[in-house]
Amino acid sequence: MGHAVEEVALQSEGGELIVLFPDLDAFLPLRERYGQLARKPCRVRVWAPGTPPKRCSKIDFVVSVHPRLAKYRLYLFSGVDRSALVCCKHLGRGRSNGAREGLACQERYIGFCSFDPYVVESVRWRFNLLSCGLEKLVRRWEGFFPLPTPPLRAINDFVKSQSALMSGEFGGLS
Repeated sequence: MGHAVEEVALQSEGGELIVLFPDLDAFLPLRERYGQLARKPCRVRVWAPGTPPKRCSKIDFVVSVHPRLAKYRLYLFSGVDRSALVCCKHLGRGRSNGAREGLACQERYIGFCSFDPYVVESVRWRFNLLSCGLEKLVRRWEGFFPLPTPPLRAINDFVKSQSALMSGEFGGLS
């Protein structure tokens, strides 16, 4: 989903791309791609704890990431002609059913995506406040709009019910 937001940024006439990584090691494989984005009339801001890599002068790094943000993944693009957002919370690793799966298949997230410019700008505004050190203001604002946090068991039950429904619809083919 995050790559889809990056593609929107690549195809846009300019704007700002904000990406939240768990650490800068996760950024390194994408360094060239983000360098390409930064050469466009696109501002690229990477949020991740760690030491920024050398030779990325056109990319803004925000390295003092608040610990509450460590469990989130964010890909946000706000452009002149289009906007896109993927925001999710990392839930951890799922249990394997014995089959050999890739690491990405074992990770679990819950979140949302939006192409609504108002939603994208609202989230962008909050991240810009955090980068200025106005965490208390954001925390107070979040108190007015509490987000539900369903228990992990409820999420797993929902995923299992959807898997059973899908296998029933397609005759058990996967």
